[in-house]
Amino acid sequence: MHPAVRFLVARKKIHWIILVMVLLGATSWCLQAGFSKPLTDSAQWFGTLLYQDPLEAQALRIEKLPDNVEIVTRGNVSHPVIYVINRYHLPVEVEIRLVSAENVSTSVALPAHVIVPANSDTPILSLWATNPKQTWFYLDSYQAVIGDPNAQHNARAYRLPFKEGSSFPITQSFGGSFSHTHIESYYAVDFAMPEGTPIHAARAGIIAEVNDNFSQGGVEDVAFVNRANSIRILHDDGTMAVYAHLGYHSAQVQVGDKVQTGQFIARSGNTGYSTGPHLHFAVQKNAGMQLITVPFEFQAVQGANITPLSGTMLTAY
Repeated sequence: MHPAVRFLVARKKIHWIILVMVLLGATSWCLQAGFSKPLTDSAQWFGTLLYQDPLEAQALRIEKLPDNVEIVTRGNVSHPVIYVINRYHLPVEVEIRLVSAENVSTSVALPAHVIVPANSDTPILSLWATNPKQTWFYLDSYQAVIGDPNAQHNARAYRLPFKEGSSFPITQSFGGSFSHTHIESYYAVDFAMPEGTPIHAARAGIIAEVNDNFSQGGVEDVAFVNRANSIRILHDDGTMAVYAHLGYHSAQVQVGDKVQTGQFIARSGNTGYSTGPHLHFAVQKNAGMQLITVPFEFQAVQGANITPLSGTMLTAY
C-alpha cells in the first residue's frame, strides 16, 4: 500500500500549474492534475510543468489503500465524481473524509463509510462548488480495509487445515508471545510441519487472494514480514481464513475459485518472517476499518471441538 497525494489546482484564466513530487520518509506521494475536459482514470502526471486554460477547481487528496483498491476521479472539474475500483473478490470498506474544505458541497454527509462490493467500479461521492462564482478548495482523504464490517462470525468448528489422518503439533497459539500479539494475528495458530505438506481448506469459500511468489524466509531480516506466501479465503459469513508461510509456487487454486471444506489448496513452506517450516492459520474479519482475528475451535473425532493450545498434537479427521 502506498499513501498518495493527488494535487489538482484550478482557477479561471490561470495558465500554469506546477505539480511537485513530495517525499516524506519512505512514503511515495503521487500528484495528479484535472482539467476542464472530463477527468479519466489515466490523467496522471509526476513532477511536470503543465499549461492548460481554463482551470476551474482546486483540490488535494490523501489516500491509504490496499493494493487492489483504487480511487479515481471522473465527471468534470466543476462536478467531479469519485469512484472506487475494487479488484478484490471480496467487499471493502472505504472511509471518506474532508480534512479541509472551502465553498464545497458533497452528495453525502461526511465523514462517511461505504461498503464497496467485490469486483466493482462504484461511485461513492460527488462534489461541487456551493457558490459556483467563487473559487473552491478541498482536501479529501480516503482509507480502505478489506472485508464487510457487518460480517458475523459463524462459530462452528473448523476442519483442521491438513490431510485427513495426519497429525501436527501446535507451536504457537492464541496470544503467542513471539508473533501473535497484534489484533490482526492474536487469535492465530502455528502448526510445525515439513515443507511441502499438503494444506487443505478449513472451511468452504471463495479464493480472495493468492501470494506465492516468495522463495525465502527467516527472522534475520524484517523485510521478510511482508514476504510470506499466503492464501485468503472468504467464507459465507463474511470472515476470511488466512493460510500463511506457504511454499514457493505451491498454490493449487486461483483468485475467484470456489473451494470446498477439505480441498487441497497449497503446500506448506517456510517463507516470510518464520523461524522454521510451519503453517500459520487465522480467521479474520473487518471490525470497522480494522482487521482483527477471531477465536475459533477445530473439529475433533466423534464431534468434539478443540480449542487450539500451544504444545497440543492435533489429528485431522
